[in-house]
Amino acid sequence: MNQTDIADDLRDFILAMARREDVHSVSCQFRDFKLWEGLLAEQGRRVQLTGKPPRDAFFLCGPDGGIHGVAKHHAGLEDMPEEEWFTGDTLEEKMGGDIHIPYEGVCGADLFVYPAWRKIYPEAWKEKGAELDWATAGKSCNYLLIDRDLGEAACAARTRPVAGWWLYSSVAPYKDCNPFHDRRWHFS
Repeated sequence: MNQTDIADDLRDFILAMARREDVHSVSCQFRDFKLWEGLLAEQGRRVQLTGKPPRDAFFLCGPDGGIHGVAKHHAGLEDMPEEEWFTGDTLEEKMGGDIHIPYEGVCGADLFVYPAWRKIYPEAWKEKGAELDWATAGKSCNYLLIDRDLGEAACAARTRPVAGWWLYSSVAPYKDCNPFHDRRWHFS
C-alpha cells in the first residue's frame, strides 16, 4: 500500500510511535508527504540529541520505488542525466535527512508499518518461544503496524485499530532492528 495521503489519525499515531524512546528506526511504505516531513523532523531531532549521522540516530526506510519529491532516491532516477540526480530539491535533502530506499522491497525496523502486498505468517506465533517478527519472513521489528487483525499472540500485545490498522507490540526485550547495524551484512 503506497498511499499518497493517509488518514490524519493514522499519521498522528505513526508519528507518536516514532517519538517513543524505544523506537530508533521506522520502515514505512506510505508516500504521505506530511508523514515523511514528521519522520524527517524526528530524525533531525535525534541527530541533534545524539550527534550521530541520520541513519544511525534514527533509521528511516521508505518504499522501494522511492517517494518522489520527498526522498532523493526514486524510480526513474537512473534515467536522468547524472547532474540532475541530487539538486537539493527533495524534502530529504532540504531537511538534511537520510531515507533508505531499499532495492529488496522492504526493510524491517523497530516500527514496521507492514505493506499490504507482503505476505504475513501469523501461524509462526503458535510455535514455542515465538517472537513478533517470526511472522514477517525475516524482517526484524519490535512493533508491527498492520492493516488487519491477526488475532491474539503470546509474543505480542495487540492494540485496537487506528484507522483500521492494528499495532502488535513485542513482549520480548528490545532488539536493535536497524538493518545497517546487522553484523551479517558487514563485509571486511
